[in-house]
Amino acid sequence: KVIFVDVDGVLNVGIKDDDGSLLLNEQDLKKVKKLRAGLARFPKHVQHAIKRILFAAERHPTAACKGHAQLVGPFLERLAKLIQMAKGSHVVLASKWQEHPSKVAYLEGALAQEL
Repeated sequence: KVIFVDVDGVLNVGIKDDDGSLLLNEQDLKKVKKLRAGLARFPKHVQHAIKRILFAAERHPTAACKGHAQLVGPFLERLAKLIQMAKGSHVVLASKWQEHPSKVAYLEGALAQEL
């Protein structure tokens, strides 16, 4: 058994492009709530990200990551449960995060706390 794990858009909610990023974390959630009023002035992909962040925050009020964190707690918990249910599985990071050792260490640490 193999579990392939992606991070961006799976274990977090947001957008990253040349102009910066917006994630479902406490800091960006404050920004997004202010941006909601002028949503039409943004490109479609930014509008979509803002709507996804607001939807996720409304549906899961405690889901916003603390501070600048990049992983949504309930999503990480679900992954941990899947790993536990699939005992003996190999977990493969299939994400651009694998190119960044600090992000891999962050993910491993956060996941270890859930397991």
